[in-house]
Amino acid sequence: MPNIAKYIFGGCFFVWILAMASCGMMGAGSIMMIDGLSRSETAQKIARKHREYELNEHNERANREASVHERDDYQADYYENYEN
Repeated sequence: MPNIAKYIFGGCFFVWILAMASCGMMGAGSIMMIDGLSRSETAQKIARKHREYELNEHNERANREASVHERDDYQADYYENYEN
């Protein structure tokens, strides 16, 4: 009877080792694939376009903020130029 417990434990341990090894191999393969894709010319073009898009968005937002004037700005401009 004690030998059966050893075999069951050994079998479970072996299955666990195989599962961990397969997960490690899948992880390593995924990393290698992602690394290869990130160095491709298409990925670099996409990254460049994304940076341009973000820069355009930032410039548009800055232009909108610069074009907004408050009522006090208009009043100061009016009284400065037209009060006399």
